Amino acid sequence: MFANDLKVAIIGRLYYLTIAYDTSADIGIKDLIGEERQGAMYFNILRPWIKWDAVYFMHILTKGYVYEQEFAFFPMIAIFIEKNHLPLVTWILCQISVVLSAVIFSRLTMLIFKDKKFSQISLYIYVFNPANAFLSGMYTECLFNMFSMTGLFLFYQRKNFLSALCFLCSSLTRSNGIVLAGFFIFAALHREIPVYKALILCFTVFIGFISVLWKGYSEFCDDVSAREWCSHRIPNIYSFVQSHYWYTKSLIFCRDVGLFKYYETKQIPNFAIASPVLLFSLYSIYRFIIQYPKLFFSLGFRKDKGIPAYMNVVLPHIYLWLFLTIYSILLIHIQVI
Repeated sequence: MFANDLKVAIIGRLYYLTIAYDTSADIGIKDLIGEERQGAMYFNILRPWIKWDAVYFMHILTKGYVYEQEFAFFPMIAIFIEKNHLPLVTWILCQISVVLSAVIFSRLTMLIFKDKKFSQISLYIYVFNPANAFLSGMYTECLFNMFSMTGLFLFYQRKNFLSALCFLCSSLTRSNGIVLAGFFIFAALHREIPVYKALILCFTVFIGFISVLWKGYSEFCDDVSAREWCSHRIPNIYSFVQSHYWYTKSLIFCRDVGLFKYYETKQIPNFAIASPVLLFSLYSIYRFIIQYPKLFFSLGFRKDKGIPAYMNVVLPHIYLWLFLTIYSILLIHIQVI
């Protein structure tokens, strides 16, 4: 089964690597990367996949974290780049991460549901979906998915500390990795792990995010030319950057969170594009609540009649799904969906 999962994942990756349809990154890339580097062989090879966030990571590679808006991009992928100074190696690492995340996803599905057919169907849906086109470049989702899937797989095998380390790597890759700490909180709530241990595990997950805030503070909050966010009660460069440069509000230690800030007439087409995913998510969560109301509203302490055993494991994923869906609708750039 492992060989088949690996085969499907590799075929899916090769297919999406042929789709290099976005050339928007070429606009202004000379200023970001440097004209001398554009003639390098590795750059010409990677050019079709230097898109979206990869443009910023290429700048971080060549010049480090220079501008405060770059702190919207967390350092894990930059750590790999900075260490080897080979963007081509980093790009290959990202593609391997996509393949491994698909294989681990299949293993995780099998571990939870104990259904080989369902696991295979889930794998095909995971591998062959339009969102995978974004993973063709040096994109943080590649490493984030791999670390998150690995962390969840270890969590359900009761290897909590290793799981927390994987979630830490997730939070060093993308800020939303910190929500994975919720699985430890849910486990402590159900007395599956001691409360003190859950707190230690959660702190481990948060270390990545805290380290980014500290680096930003040390870089921009000197006495001479401190930025406005430095005077906040909790100086949070990430929330400031999201709000000031990307017009997105973060719930994480953010002042004056603005609901519906992205709701503008000109964004109607983007909402239309995102609506199928949002409607599917809301309807699926609604169906779960209707079918298992006692389980959902009691945080898993009460059971509905005829409920499958694996629903106790699925429940925290439903809560996470609901949280991310509502958060996406109210606070973030709709294009992210």
